[in-house]
Amino acid sequence: MTSIRSILKSGITHSKPVDHEIPDDWEIDCYQKQTKYELLDNFLQAADRNAFGESVLKALEDSSLVGKGGPGARTAKKWRTVKKYAEQENRAVRYVVCNADESEPGTFKDRELLLRTPHLVLEGIITAALIIGAERAYIYIRHEYESQIEAFQRCIDDAKARGLCGRNLLKTGLNCEVEVFVSPGNYICGEQTAMIEAMEDKRAQPRQRPPDLEIQGYRNFPTLVNNVETFAWVPAIFNNGPDWYRKLGVNDCEGKRFVSLSGDINRPGVYEVPLGSTVGDLLELVGGMRDGQELQAFGVSGPSGGFLPRKFSRDQLPEDFVKKMIPEGEHEFDLLNLPLDNNFFRFQLRGRFNLGAAHLFIGEQTDLVSLVKSCTEFYRNESCGKCVPCRLGSEKLVQIASRPLNEGKLQIPDYFPDLIELMQESSICGLGQVAFNPLLSLKEFFPETWEVAKSR
Repeated sequence: MTSIRSILKSGITHSKPVDHEIPDDWEIDCYQKQTKYELLDNFLQAADRNAFGESVLKALEDSSLVGKGGPGARTAKKWRTVKKYAEQENRAVRYVVCNADESEPGTFKDRELLLRTPHLVLEGIITAALIIGAERAYIYIRHEYESQIEAFQRCIDDAKARGLCGRNLLKTGLNCEVEVFVSPGNYICGEQTAMIEAMEDKRAQPRQRPPDLEIQGYRNFPTLVNNVETFAWVPAIFNNGPDWYRKLGVNDCEGKRFVSLSGDINRPGVYEVPLGSTVGDLLELVGGMRDGQELQAFGVSGPSGGFLPRKFSRDQLPEDFVKKMIPEGEHEFDLLNLPLDNNFFRFQLRGRFNLGAAHLFIGEQTDLVSLVKSCTEFYRNESCGKCVPCRLGSEKLVQIASRPLNEGKLQIPDYFPDLIELMQESSICGLGQVAFNPLLSLKEFFPETWEVAKSR
């Protein structure tokens, strides 16, 4: 058997070339596996580019496209905010930044988009730059993504050869230089203000807000930041129309998104799925649980969203959720019926869990307590240490997760709720506001794994 060490010494990284073809069922690919840049070309050729830019914004607005990398802000609204503020304040310099620092455990969807559809991402970036009046854009890619960095740089070079990137686009006098910025590392760089700090050659730590980046971003100029997938959807939405995009959703939801599916399943990978799909739909898509295991828990956003159990009792859920999702007379809710929809999580579940793009299926053979301990250690290790609640709170979480088991149960101290409240209300960025979620989910949904321990 070939050892990993011998492979590394040999310099061989792949036994065969990696297939970067666009899958046939990806509806994001409006050019049918060709590199056309129709949206960008039409923009530059338009007699009234301001009116054309407004039509793009209107299409994004009518499609209800939201950001695909974080809290789900309205894309058109964010673009308008940067444009409006820069014009009102007469700020001639503006920037566009594409966040491709994909560091959340279990998240790898943008990696595939950068390899298979870099032209769609680039077209979305340049279109956004032209609309807000930016002459320079950056794509911030995590340093481990060597193939993606190479693929996107080739894409930029190709667009420059076509006259669609760089100086004097199609001899219109418009400019848009696009540069790949390789991340210096660290999980915290995925937080957009920490990413901007790193780009300015500073220590990657989150900024206090306000002001937001749309007002005071890269080098203190108005800056538009969006995720890889958000930019990639722009050409398809404009070319096919906002109604087309909205109708891609199911269960009263609008649109599609890409998800990273992993864990104890038969076919882990990246899938383009309708918004509103249920956990059961995803499990069917990946061919079910591996080795016939039962589903023990489900991560809705990597570890940061916490872990949900296969069955919920009525008293574990908000009253609004119970009324909508659990028929009268029934006492449990099956996780497989849970719709993966931002609005549902925000309002029906009252923001108790974070919905992301990384979904982890955890089988019955997994030691959930050990998994939670590893996740908690990860967030402790990746804390930038800028704010005390996160720096000390994350260490305290690891101490709790490392307490000796008493008859198979983790001992959670009685001050745990106070620690959570402190971190949630006082941490500067999202890391400190989610680091406790893996441990909290044990306490809320897996009572057989813990017991209360009196603090000394």
